[in-house]
Amino acid sequence: MLISVTTMAEGYSGKIISGNKLQGLADATIQLFNNNVFVGGCKSKTDGSFSVNTSQKATRISVSYVGLESYTRKDSLGLPENLGVIALSTHNVGLKEVTVTGTLKQETYNKDIYLITDSMRKGTASSGQLLEKIPGFLRDWENDKLRVNGEEDIVLLVNDVEKSSDYAMRINPKRIKKVEITYNPTGKYEGRRMLLNLSLFDDYIGWDFVPYTNLQYGKNNMNQETVGESYTYSVNKFSFNITSAFSNVVNKESDSFTRMYADNYERSSQEFDSGNPNKIGKKLGYDISLGAEYQLAKGHSLSFQTKGTFNQSLDSTMYFITEKDNGNVAQYEQWNRDKYYSNDYNVGLFYRGSFGKLYVSSDLTYDYYNVR
Repeated sequence: MLISVTTMAEGYSGKIISGNKLQGLADATIQLFNNNVFVGGCKSKTDGSFSVNTSQKATRISVSYVGLESYTRKDSLGLPENLGVIALSTHNVGLKEVTVTGTLKQETYNKDIYLITDSMRKGTASSGQLLEKIPGFLRDWENDKLRVNGEEDIVLLVNDVEKSSDYAMRINPKRIKKVEITYNPTGKYEGRRMLLNLSLFDDYIGWDFVPYTNLQYGKNNMNQETVGESYTYSVNKFSFNITSAFSNVVNKESDSFTRMYADNYERSSQEFDSGNPNKIGKKLGYDISLGAEYQLAKGHSLSFQTKGTFNQSLDSTMYFITEKDNGNVAQYEQWNRDKYYSNDYNVGLFYRGSFGKLYVSSDLTYDYYNVR
């Protein structure tokens, strides 16, 4: 008896061009998805054309190219096999001119890898400044928030372990071996748009201490003061880091209300006045994270990380109340005060290793959150 099983494949083709020059764009990254499941991808050819075979129909296509706006198209019923000409335009925000001298770039269908050279490190004092030298990277100097190729949903990793921006953006550039960007990751980070991993040298020896402050006043009725430090020590196969910060944040808002009870009773506050806030929120916080990593062997590492966030919040609201009841009017001040504390702890043990072409990533984490 002969049993025949046939799998129907879907084929998609098109062409990627530069919206400004109207020329074929080589090495653009094309990814096809069925809902959120990746079903196929490729790089565009020299003339910008591409062809992808998938095991099932695609409902979404994503096209990206460093320095240009990403392109996304969705159709719940399925994309057409001929996707036509797709034009990628430049970002609609002002990008300063950057020069990456001596950079070695590697690409796959969903990952870009930049090998960092001494010429890139020159003139930089932190990983945040170093990243700005890569085309398509923008950094907000006020809070070190990154934007890569127009995307802001970015998870920061150091040696494939998630880290806070306070640490990841202040690493000594001499420690960084390469920068890896993974688009539309799967597994633990499925649903996020991008992973940015800073891969450090295994044999770096030395220590770094970076104090920092962040002061913001008057922006969106908010004042914020942050003072922190980041310390890293490495020797042989062992590395240790600690990052801590104190912050004081004050938010001011305006609020008003009017409520009717039955037909003859009304209770209202003063009129809304954006120039005279009556709600004040104060939050005093302390953040600390400690991490240690040990190289078990070449390509195998074990790391430990713990993070804690401790906040004290005080919210105050003042209303000037007017009550009207059957023609009688009463006025008085009303203060609402709410004070509470919140604690957030995270402890994790992480293993990263490779066996030939097999890469193993294992996480054991515990989270605790409390409000009182």
